[in-house]
Amino acid sequence: MSLSRSKRFALALAGAAVLTLGSAGISAAGTDGGAVYNPTGGSLEWFKHDGDHVWVKDTSADGHSAVGRSYVPYDGVNTLNWVTSGNGDYADFNYDFTEGAYVYYKACVGESGTGDYFSCNSSWYYGIA
Repeated sequence: MSLSRSKRFALALAGAAVLTLGSAGISAAGTDGGAVYNPTGGSLEWFKHDGDHVWVKDTSADGHSAVGRSYVPYDGVNTLNWVTSGNGDYADFNYDFTEGAYVYYKACVGESGTGDYFSCNSSWYYGIA
């Protein structure tokens, strides 16, 4: 059975629409990153792709600040996010990364007065903006 020219054209348009809509959904999808703890204690960091939020939490009453180190090579971002308000407190740092960019991060501790950070012994984790 042969399809008429107009039916073939309609099927081709429908197929193109499905491909276009499907690929738009894939390119816009991001991925949250898991929580990463500093193994020596004191900090926790995680990434949420919806709105590009980096969260850092102070997990120890050790006199040090929690520091989240974030690195997004595609956007040229290499930053430290500090939580200086004490044990149990956390902060949300909102960014606007390029869609699809890899967001690498690790948990550290530091001295906010001097700006020195150390004990970044956690692995690099990542999410996708």
